[in-house]
Amino acid sequence: MCSMFVKNPKAKIKTMVNNQPFLGVILIIFVHALINYIWLKKDNFPLWFDYGGYYQRSLELYYASRQSFADFISAFLGTGDYAHSYFPQRIIFPLLSLPVYSFFGVGPDTAVMSCTIFLTICLFSIYAITAKMFDRVTGFWAAFILSTNPGFFTYNRRYSLDFADTAMIAQAAYFL
Repeated sequence: MCSMFVKNPKAKIKTMVNNQPFLGVILIIFVHALINYIWLKKDNFPLWFDYGGYYQRSLELYYASRQSFADFISAFLGTGDYAHSYFPQRIIFPLLSLPVYSFFGVGPDTAVMSCTIFLTICLFSIYAITAKMFDRVTGFWAAFILSTNPGFFTYNRRYSLDFADTAMIAQAAYFL
């Protein structure tokens, strides 16, 4: 029998109540993305300090990927025309921005919005850790408190590795 036709309405309500904290985390992520979008549309200042050259590196990788495969590999390895003073191993974070550039265009605002991926990873990891330790409602509140933390909120609007590191550490802690 299809699960849509549940004869016990209390079971359906219980399932909806159990999913409310999870849906709350999704709502937090959506609100953050919307606030960042509005903030970046109204903001007309240049990108706030390219920490470690990650934005420049992501642009190099994007434009090299549009040229040829050999140019992309050269940019990936940091050799040839793409050799600079910064380290070529700084690759994962800028590489994750390439699909976002392909869909939404190239620019500092798009680079900052690509951090929404890490926001999602971090908040779901914190929710899952806390839900596993306590319960789902506490997990929701942990994700909410983290998302309103001024440091977390500020790093969400910067294109820097710090925010990605926070998300990856939270995800690694969940998988322990």
